[in-house]
Amino acid sequence: MSLIAAITAVVTTGCFMGPLLDNRSPFDDPSNASRSEIAEALPLIQDALDETAVEPAWRAVAESGSDNCEGACNLHVQVSIVPADPGALTAIERPDLIDNGFTRYAVPQEVLEAVLVAAVPVAEQQKVDVHVVPGLGESDGAVEPLSDLSSAVEGLFADDDGATAFAVDFGEGSEGWVRAYTRTHSDVLATMGLG
Repeated sequence: MSLIAAITAVVTTGCFMGPLLDNRSPFDDPSNASRSEIAEALPLIQDALDETAVEPAWRAVAESGSDNCEGACNLHVQVSIVPADPGALTAIERPDLIDNGFTRYAVPQEVLEAVLVAAVPVAEQQKVDVHVVPGLGESDGAVEPLSDLSSAVEGLFADDDGATAFAVDFGEGSEGWVRAYTRTHSDVLATMGLG
């Protein structure tokens, strides 16, 4: 009986060691991106975003992101599109969302597309997933500006239900996001119809 327990312990420990050595959750898949891979990819993706001609009222910021599954796991690069100049934007009403006190601004489809075209190829080269999400801009007094990607995501991806290289969320009850699985897929921009 002790031999079976010993073999189980060795196998289980092996599965847990990868994430633990990388200061991640032991429940993370050891084949997922490591902290060092994300750290290497971040400045490259931010440089690509900075070189992209995006409307000056918007800014894209690359940061380390993770899913919350008992610690840091499913590490990815999270690109937030934030209102850089709310004074140049028109606020939108989203009665389908809970009023959280933020003033919402719709991200134009061209801005989302430019961010994806800049970030996805670099993330693919670096073998890390990239998620594009709404972001908060700098507080102007008591109100914080929040971007809303829902209409831009819907405009780009309304007919892409069967995609496997990426996933999207938009519509009622959503501020919108795009997840590109660039760690495990290639030619993701082409799959998105943007390449």
